[in-house]
Amino acid sequence: MPLKNEPIKQEPQIAFFKELNEPAILKVECQDEIITANLSDGRIVSIPKAWYKPFREASLDQLTEYELLPQGKGVYFSQIDEYLPVKTFTHGLNSSCC
Repeated sequence: MPLKNEPIKQEPQIAFFKELNEPAILKVECQDEIITANLSDGRIVSIPKAWYKPFREASLDQLTEYELLPQGKGVYFSQIDEYLPVKTFTHGLNSSCC
């Protein structure tokens, strides 16, 4: 028990550190109906192109040109000028990113 006027040591907020420990996108593959990301934690996660109009309307050729963002925190598709953060793959439509 701390003495009077001695600061109490507190544990850091766990939720804050979970945000920092999100997996990175290592690779992206686009198919007719889905976009698949290989994540650094071993997961392979796909999302439907239909979720987002720009991706739904994009051709496969347009989606083959992409750039992984630093630390794999997202992917940028230059041909359609659109960005998908890793949260889209890990949290789906419930993510607050899009």
